[in-house]
Amino acid sequence: MRVIVIGAGPAGRFSATALKAMGGEPVVIEKDFLGGECANKRCIVEVSLAEYAVTLDVTEKMGLEPNAASFREVMGELRSFRDMMRAFFDMQAKESGMEEIRGEAKLIDPKTVEVNGEMVKGDAIIIATGSRPLVPDIPGMDLDGVITYHDIIEMTELPEELVVVGGGAVGAAYACILGQLGSKVTVLERFKVLGGFDHDLRDYAIEQLKSRGISIFEGALVKEIKGGSRVESLLAEVDGEEREFSADCVLFATGLIPNSEIAKDIGVKIGERNEIIVNERMQTNVDGVYAAGDVIGPPFLTPVARREGWVAASNIMGKDVRMDYSLIPHFVPLFMEFSSVGLTEEEAVAEYGRENIAVLMMPPAVPYPSGCRSIWLARLDPRLTGMMKLVLERKSRKILGAHMASYTGKNAMHYLAALMKRGFTIDELAEIIEVYPDNDLFPVMAKMMLGMV
Repeated sequence: MRVIVIGAGPAGRFSATALKAMGGEPVVIEKDFLGGECANKRCIVEVSLAEYAVTLDVTEKMGLEPNAASFREVMGELRSFRDMMRAFFDMQAKESGMEEIRGEAKLIDPKTVEVNGEMVKGDAIIIATGSRPLVPDIPGMDLDGVITYHDIIEMTELPEELVVVGGGAVGAAYACILGQLGSKVTVLERFKVLGGFDHDLRDYAIEQLKSRGISIFEGALVKEIKGGSRVESLLAEVDGEEREFSADCVLFATGLIPNSEIAKDIGVKIGERNEIIVNERMQTNVDGVYAAGDVIGPPFLTPVARREGWVAASNIMGKDVRMDYSLIPHFVPLFMEFSSVGLTEEEAVAEYGRENIAVLMMPPAVPYPSGCRSIWLARLDPRLTGMMKLVLERKSRKILGAHMASYTGKNAMHYLAALMKRGFTIDELAEIIEVYPDNDLFPVMAKMMLGMV
């Protein structure tokens, strides 16, 4: 089975890997670099900078003098790391024996793709062309200093006054990172900053962001960016009042839009948000054409894209595999790792009723979850060590949601998600003999609070 895979990001690379493992013949077409958005412009860039910023934050909190490199040096090292990853992906592709074509693809029909003036034929096609930043159409967007996350890795100078438009995962992360590195940061969010978080996790995040000097305005609608050749300020309506914010850089983190344009010529159905419409087998409405990753819309997560690519490949190779979007763990790198899986308390109340759920929490202000990287911070201020929260159904004692802020706790979330799919209870969690000391203290919390459910 010869399968054309358009795009070599997480969805494309993992679908090609799956096809190869199942005896298929993948042909990968990529117009840019292997690894896609995640490796080249998004996840790796964000998490690498967050790691550096958190190290500075912890060092300062412990009263030590950080031997910090200049912003220019940090970004130079980051670009070198990106180039190293590109070389690794190229080597990996070559060693796998997969056919790879560099160039821009154009769909001719459900079995034919044109690239570099030549026709490439296949038995099926997987579209994995990713997404791009979604930016509003407002005056001043063409000024120097107006950027998206795409531009971060090419920065050489740290902004003095940064306005971040959008308070979701990307906006909050870069506000925290660049604020820690020395920028004066203001976040403008139309609705709620980190609105998808459980309310206790969100409150803790915002409290700690503000304590680090980051200004946050919710209910803000951006009207215009002002300046000469470069941005000087931003006009926004905040709770019905017009305000002007000084800035030499404006970062738009206002969402993503799928790169689905390639599919329109052959009649693939496109949704209202530019996403390719697929079923749970990753099939489009056009026979033999599949799609996976950001191009099919939210949740815009690398691990989800990988799984979607694998599902598409499996179905092409004759298996019956369906995509399951339940219990997907999430992670946002702020001043520590904020991670969650399952229902928030609010969602659980709406689904089960207040009387049918229980909430266990080790809040800030107690020296838990102190562990790796936070034991010394517990001595300075217990609120710096993070928090943990479990949402349970009372009758069955099943875990419905887990939410955590800690320095390394996110590593437990994918395992907890798998157990929750199997009906994992608070009693079973309490039976786990945990690694200690560590920041994942859910088993410890379960043992301590078992009688409170």
